[in-house]
Amino acid sequence: MITITKNLKHSLLGFSILACLNPLGAERNSGYFALGFQYSYMSSEGKTQVFASPVPSAQTATTDAISGSLFGGDLQLGYRQFLGKKKRFGLRYYVMFSAQGGRYSYPYGYKNNADGTTTSYTIRNGGMADLFYGAGMDALFNFFDSPKRSFGVFGGVALGGTSWLLGDNKACPVMDYVVSDSGGTITCNTMDSYAQVAKKLGNKAHYSPSFVQFAFNFGVRGNFSKHNGFEVGVRVPVINTPYFTNKDNPTMNLNFRRVIALFANYVVNF
Repeated sequence: MITITKNLKHSLLGFSILACLNPLGAERNSGYFALGFQYSYMSSEGKTQVFASPVPSAQTATTDAISGSLFGGDLQLGYRQFLGKKKRFGLRYYVMFSAQGGRYSYPYGYKNNADGTTTSYTIRNGGMADLFYGAGMDALFNFFDSPKRSFGVFGGVALGGTSWLLGDNKACPVMDYVVSDSGGTITCNTMDSYAQVAKKLGNKAHYSPSFVQFAFNFGVRGNFSKHNGFEVGVRVPVINTPYFTNKDNPTMNLNFRRVIALFANYVVNF
């Protein structure tokens, strides 16, 4: 009987220590998978400058605003850990991928070139897609913790790459801009045409549909059971993608960037 009593005391002591190390209601360290919806608003500018001959300093310039709404999905796979006695503050590390598509608008404009051609930058009403991929780290803080539920906020950064794809346009089957020569012939320039033009012009032009991207993240998150949760947040990319640059006459700069992205994810805790 004495031996059984001692064993029982040791067992109770062990459970007490375990309870102290794992406070009731505290969110535990775990891996997680998140999948959901994402909306982005993109806005950038295309700028063209024409230098008149024989006076190089004489020039004309046009700037057209590009804008559009993109809809798609957001995916994260990562691990989170909580610190301190109450386990309210933590960090999470993850890899991520998002894909979005939608329509963009580009105000119609044209320019008469010195060689008799007319360049019409009309990326209006076309299709566009953006891919964002990389890794991130967020700080976590829980306002509320209970045995079954938790609620808090997160904020951090993500670093990776972004790729832009252009699609159908009402003015041309697949186009980025239209060039009309002096004879009235119209040719459609696709993404591949941008690459070919950059290759032909050598160091005078550069085509870069993919570029590095850095973004800030913040939002709210919660768990409504041990293995199920949600998060709603905002992502703010800060780097323009120099999609196409032409240093020849006329010079041209075409940049893309998502101004803001809103996402809502369903989260599975492992």
